[in-house]
Amino acid sequence: MRVRVTNPADSARCFEEDFWVDTGALYSFIPEDRLAEIGLQPVRSREIILADGRRERRLLGEARMTVGTSGRRSRAR
Repeated sequence: MRVRVTNPADSARCFEEDFWVDTGALYSFIPEDRLAEIGLQPVRSREIILADGRRERRLLGEARMTVGTSGRRSRAR
């Protein structure tokens, strides 16, 4: 699905890309280099449990993600 990822502090800094969308997910995973291109930096790290039961520490930041015509904030990284 086509998704627009926007820096919430500067809406002119954004990109669009095709994503797999999981409406039940708490976090979205986006390559760090793509987030850096629009000026987003991690704000903290957190241990998460993946669907297969593995535990991994991931960096978290905040981005605005627009899927179709509705926007929704989601933690990214």
